[in-house]
Amino acid sequence: HAVCDPVHVASGVTTRVVDLARLILRLDGYTDADVVYDPSGPEGPAVKRIDVSKMKRLGFQPKISLEEGLRETIGWYRTRLSENER
Repeated sequence: HAVCDPVHVASGVTTRVVDLARLILRLDGYTDADVVYDPSGPEGPAVKRIDVSKMKRLGFQPKISLEEGLRETIGWYRTRLSENER
């Protein structure tokens, strides 16, 4: 069996979790929605920053932005959902 380490594939741009949630809501058309925090749950990191150094050493560079990737992903899910409703 080949042994390999994981490679994180990401933009390398630091994104706050709240900003990611708001971006997803906006792209999916939920303009009146608010992000609500649940202080009773476990605390997690407020910011996600992925180490992309290995990805870059392997010569990979993202071709689209986080926003465009989310837009395409939301569109993919919408297409699949509408196909299932037929």
